[in-house]
Amino acid sequence: MTVLNVMCIGLEPDVLEHVRLAMDYRWPGVHMETAGADRAAPRRTWDAQPDLVIIQQLPGHAEMATAISEVRSKTEAPLVVWGREGDEAEAVKTLEMGADDYIKPNCGLMELMARTVALLRRSRTRPLASSDLLASGSLRLKPRYERAFLGNDELKFTPTEFRLLHLLMSRRDSVVTRDLLRNALWEGRSGADSLIKKYVQRVRQKLQDDPREPKWIASVSTVGYRFVGPPAPASRHEAESGV
Repeated sequence: MTVLNVMCIGLEPDVLEHVRLAMDYRWPGVHMETAGADRAAPRRTWDAQPDLVIIQQLPGHAEMATAISEVRSKTEAPLVVWGREGDEAEAVKTLEMGADDYIKPNCGLMELMARTVALLRRSRTRPLASSDLLASGSLRLKPRYERAFLGNDELKFTPTEFRLLHLLMSRRDSVVTRDLLRNALWEGRSGADSLIKKYVQRVRQKLQDDPREPKWIASVSTVGYRFVGPPAPASRHEAESGV
């Protein structure tokens, strides 16, 4: 299954453990990357490839605004601020700065898990198809479970990487424009073009696909991308067995 990647910035040990318990209950094997509250920490979000970013409330508005801006420049992932108890003004200000949610310290495990599920669901502007199998040669996607296989090997995609590949595969031989990708995966956010390029590069790397001689994803100059993989196997049994 896909692995949920959570980037935690400046979380105190007890808060980090609380978050870990909530995430692992819903997403067993969750990968949590941690960073201190120093100024360079938000810049590490790109390397972490997060699906969710959680930042503990910083002392000053300027510092908080800078951290949120830094994260937003590196990833489209939902951004949560772990705040302080009873500080409604801080919550409002933080949300106005661009955070997606503000969580107070008394938030229980089940509520934290439910808020995370809701954030991830809202970040998907285009739901996955209900089809239980999408295949091209030895490449198989199971959209319902967000699982991908190449031959007998399961590929580890982040949710955004999976949705990108699913979008391309479901429009086989058609050009998927950057505008469509921007709107479907990043809510039309300005500056998403660099993210599109980097996510396509990641998917290609996991498929071991050479963009100069593409077997799966071809670039269409100035327009977008096209999935060029081989036809699906003749039978469902062949698709599921990887023959």
